[in-house]
Amino acid sequence: MASEGSREIEAAKHRLAAAKLQASSANQMAQSARATLDSLQKSIQSAKRNLQLAETQVVNTQKEVEAAEKYVAESEKRWEVISIDVDDEIRPAGDDTTKKMGSYKEGIIDAISTLKDRSGSSSFAIKKHMQANLPKDKKWVNKTFLTALKNAVADGDLVQFKHGYKLSAEYTKRRRERQTLQIRTNKAAPEKAAPESEKGSEVIDIDGEHDTDMPTQDMLDFDYKGGIINAILVLNDRTGSSAIAIKKHIQANFPRDKYYMNDLYKAALNNLVADGDITRFKGSFKLSAEYKKKAGKKAAPKKKAAPKKKAAPIRKT
Repeated sequence: MASEGSREIEAAKHRLAAAKLQASSANQMAQSARATLDSLQKSIQSAKRNLQLAETQVVNTQKEVEAAEKYVAESEKRWEVISIDVDDEIRPAGDDTTKKMGSYKEGIIDAISTLKDRSGSSSFAIKKHMQANLPKDKKWVNKTFLTALKNAVADGDLVQFKHGYKLSAEYTKRRRERQTLQIRTNKAAPEKAAPESEKGSEVIDIDGEHDTDMPTQDMLDFDYKGGIINAILVLNDRTGSSAIAIKKHIQANFPRDKYYMNDLYKAALNNLVADGDITRFKGSFKLSAEYKKKAGKKAAPKKKAAPKKKAAPIRKT
């Protein structure tokens, strides 16, 4: 009996110890759950505060947007007037929008051509130039100016570099072709006395742009080959003269009644190399040995035969 009682007591003790361990583990889990709940409650409160701040910011931002839209509308209404009439280009009657855009575009191109900024003219500089030359009876429309500037880039007439604008190579090429065509037309057409009503009027080219200072054929006639050879001889550089140095020498001694064209200069330089009159070493040019021989033969004057001396007459004694 005593042994059975002791075994039952031992089993009860083991059961008590296991229950205590389970209770301790449950207590720890309860504490961890309470800590997690506290953290979640704090996060929820923080999220609620952030939500309130965001909603307040949305309301304030919406008010700023509405104020900005109102200011833009007032500015456009205040500055919206008649556009610049740079030219008298013929357009369909009642097409005021096309006339506005065309005249602003031509004003932009004229401003860039006049400013001649190598890095490109800024929109502010172009706008300032156009406003300085704006007729007194006209007013400025900034919205039309910006649209015309954007369209000129989209059409390929202008190229944008960061905040600067330059005439594109395609537009410059087209303008040169128009100038050449106009020169040929003027040369082929017989000269007629202009009537009184047309005196002083400008010539309108293909695209409706005015070129009042267009060079004539006589102004373009210049011996670029001879100028290049003369420049190389005068510069007399042992290592050869660069294309820029030759060009500067020609321009410095260019006749005032002639019109310099860089394309003709480049063509003459390439033709001299192709003909073997000058040789190219990297970026420099020298007269070829063959040309020096030809030039020496041409320059050497022929020796005139010495006149024969007449024999002295014999005196008779």
